Amino acid sequence: PEGFEGDGRAMRPPTFRSDAVLSCPGCFSIVCLDCQRHHKHEHQYRAVFAQNCVVVREESMLVDGEVLHPVRCEHCKAEIAVMDSDEVFHFYDVIPSNG
Repeated sequence: PEGFEGDGRAMRPPTFRSDAVLSCPGCFSIVCLDCQRHHKHEHQYRAVFAQNCVVVREESMLVDGEVLHPVRCEHCKAEIAVMDSDEVFHFYDVIPSNG
């Protein structure tokens, strides 16, 4: 625009390269917009960012020597994922929307 410097990239909407948009199976709230599909387990996804989720840090489980915390939907409390020690979400009970 006139009077501004630059090529206008800051004004463009972000582009997502997500494998899917994930929703809670209990209430259909969107829980993740940017995720990567697991290469072996096609119904599992991992992500660094999530929304409408609560990490239950008071609860934990040990799987293959790694501490995992359950992640629940903020609205209906369905358990939809776990968070690992690197704070990566591993979604396993979600509805993917591929397009």
